[in-house]
Amino acid sequence: MNELAKSLTQTYEGLSGSANDKLKVVDPVVETPMVLNIEQIELYENNPRTFKNPKYDDIKASINAEGLKQPLCVTRRPGDSKYFVEAGGNTRLSILWELFEETSDYKYANISVIFRPWKDDSNIMVSHLIENELRGEMFDDRGAVKGGKSRPNPPSNRENFMNKTARISKCTRY
Repeated sequence: MNELAKSLTQTYEGLSGSANDKLKVVDPVVETPMVLNIEQIELYENNPRTFKNPKYDDIKASINAEGLKQPLCVTRRPGDSKYFVEAGGNTRLSILWELFEETSDYKYANISVIFRPWKDDSNIMVSHLIENELRGEMFDDRGAVKGGKSRPNPPSNRENFMNKTARISKCTRY
C-alpha cells in the first residue's frame, strides 16, 4: 500500500469475535455520513449529564412524530467494534432505543449519523459538555453540573461559560 493510501485509512485488527474472524474495519479519516443500526451505537460512558434531560418527553414526542431530524455524531476508538455518541445525543439515542422497543418500527433502528474520526477522550468530553449545555440546561445558576458533578472554576454566568467553552473548543479543534 502506498503512503497516500495509508494516510487516508485507519485499519483496526483484533476486534472481538471468533479466532477465525479476520475482519478488518476501516474507518473514514474525515467526517462521513453513514447509516447505522442503533445496536451498533453505544451511549458515551462518561456522559457529563448524570440526570434525565429535562426536555426528554418533548424530544421523544418530536422524534415519534417527525423522526430523527438531526443525525447523531458518532466516533469509534481504535480497535473497538461499536460506535458511540461523540457530541451529545445520548438522550436521542436512548429515545430511539425506547421507541424501537415500543413500536418495532425500523425507522427508529436504522438511522443517519455523521461519523467523526477518533481524536481522544478529552475532545469527546468537551464535545459533550458543549452540546449538553446548548440543548439541555447542563449547569445550574452557580455553574455546577446538575446532578452532583462539579467542575473547577465554574463560570459566573452562561455567557462566561460559553466564552470559556469557545476557547477550549478552539484549542481542541472542536
